[in-house]
Amino acid sequence: MKIGFFSDTHFGFGEKTERFAETFTQAGNALRILAEQKADVIVVPGDIFDSEIPSQETVFEAIKVFSLAREFRPTGVSLSSESGGERKRIACSGIPIIAIFGNHEFRGKDRKSALQLLEAAGLLSVSHAGKIRASKPGGENETVFHCLGSVPDRKAKDVFALWNPQPERGKTNILVMHQSIAELLPFDDDAMATISFSDLKKGFDLVVNGHIHWNHRHEEQGLRFLIPGSVVITQMKKLESEKPKSVFVFDTKSKELSSFPLSGQRKFFYEKISFENAQPEEIVLKVRESLGKIFSQGFEQKPLVRLKLCGTLAKGFSSSDVRIENALKGFEGKAIFSIDRDFALASFKSRIEELRRSQREKKSVSALGLDLLEKNLSETGFDKGTDVRRLFRLLEEGDIDAAIAAVLREPERKKH
Repeated sequence: MKIGFFSDTHFGFGEKTERFAETFTQAGNALRILAEQKADVIVVPGDIFDSEIPSQETVFEAIKVFSLAREFRPTGVSLSSESGGERKRIACSGIPIIAIFGNHEFRGKDRKSALQLLEAAGLLSVSHAGKIRASKPGGENETVFHCLGSVPDRKAKDVFALWNPQPERGKTNILVMHQSIAELLPFDDDAMATISFSDLKKGFDLVVNGHIHWNHRHEEQGLRFLIPGSVVITQMKKLESEKPKSVFVFDTKSKELSSFPLSGQRKFFYEKISFENAQPEEIVLKVRESLGKIFSQGFEQKPLVRLKLCGTLAKGFSSSDVRIENALKGFEGKAIFSIDRDFALASFKSRIEELRRSQREKKSVSALGLDLLEKNLSETGFDKGTDVRRLFRLLEEGDIDAAIAAVLREPERKKH
């Protein structure tokens, strides 16, 4: 059996910009490539949508994309889901798709998500803290997908230990998750991830993780680990300029893991420009020289360009004296720019690092509120057994009685 993987489509990203169609186009390309490679099942490990409540336009385009899988040849694979001791057969047509919740789309057990809407439409199958079994005629070994959707990172290790997935003998076992991994964090903050490579149980044929946007493979002492990466560049990280977007295919018989480049990507340039005791004119000149080299070549579509300006200014100058708009003259409209200035004085470095960390986390007001609630509950001892995400949504919607019942774990009173 051949299992195809791509991840983090982030449908709805750039909805009010020229990039809105990009995620749908690239997800469609990913499906076509996997169909060409004769994938029997496709797995998408989270963040199919960019927000919890996507617009109707976004959901409409997502339905169009995943409907493509129905048009491909039937693979003969049969699926069944298993959760809480209950097992259900899943109807399949074309190439079946398995998905899990990402951190961008999970809404708690009280509210349906856009991902569940796609499942109700028969376009994919969603599993959280459960299993999906895939079998194919001909006596080939069954493949078991052990699926865990996104959970808060600081709770992930405890949740994983409580769930405790066990590889099944005589079958192909694939663990599918959507979490930060401590060893792969781009900055030093142990509080942001509790799961490490050492916490992932050995014995799985493959562990597949979403959430991180550049593709990555890791193998050590019986652990085979894959991050497919996102289908488009959204975060403009340096690693995304070095690793092309790809889709992956795992052959359960040969155990071979292959990658295939995802065509149609925008070019992405990450330029770090360093200087010391520089005058504003020198910085502008350096930026223009760097841009000149980039645009000495042609592009089918606007490239992404991130400029990271690092260094110290000459005495008497501040960051406001650096007129970046002068550096971009003549290049406007030729690219989608992101400019990161690091002109901080030593006395402000700690504050700048704090702000930069917040930017990297890209947390919404809602996510910050959830973290604060979780922290307060842990300090009072009420976090034991409390569904924090559900409690947060109840408080957000003003349902105080239900929120109190959730904390005290009392039966909720029916509203009259």
